[in-house]
Amino acid sequence: MGLKQKFEIEPTKRFKEFDEARVYIENWEDYQFEMTCSAIDYMLIHKEYYYLLKTIYHKRFCEGVEKVVDYLFSRMECLSRQEDKEMIFRFLQSERLFLQDKALYYMLGCCKMFDLEKVFDIIALDSNRIKIIAEFGECISVRKLMARIQRECEDSKIVIEKFFEVYGSENVEK
Repeated sequence: MGLKQKFEIEPTKRFKEFDEARVYIENWEDYQFEMTCSAIDYMLIHKEYYYLLKTIYHKRFCEGVEKVVDYLFSRMECLSRQEDKEMIFRFLQSERLFLQDKALYYMLGCCKMFDLEKVFDIIALDSNRIKIIAEFGECISVRKLMARIQRECEDSKIVIEKFFEVYGSENVEK
């Protein structure tokens, strides 16, 4: 049920073992992107999700990580193991906004596998992110998250109204 997408790159190299493919993932800066994609595909076929996610997360500040993350998340099926899902939450907690967005979009695509209500406490949910979340309304987990957003917004609205009653709204640009 993941958001698998057709990627323009068709991996060519076939690996015989984990250690052969691992080198292309751990040092993607030293190799052509196509080779890294082939190594990612090898790991995905062999269900080495935790290794992939952990390695890429630790290299989140390296050059080219955006392309690698795009490729990985476009090819990865929905995860069921708790350890793998925890790594997705680490991406969500990352200080890199594009990693947060990729993780959120992936989680929405696999919403039956994630407790999305936890997202509320992890990342800022601005109007753009809420619009994206709203597109996945058929999922119960998304509905729970939207209900939480609604409750929190109502509570915030009361505080904001009291603020402007006390301090007024003069000198405030709209």
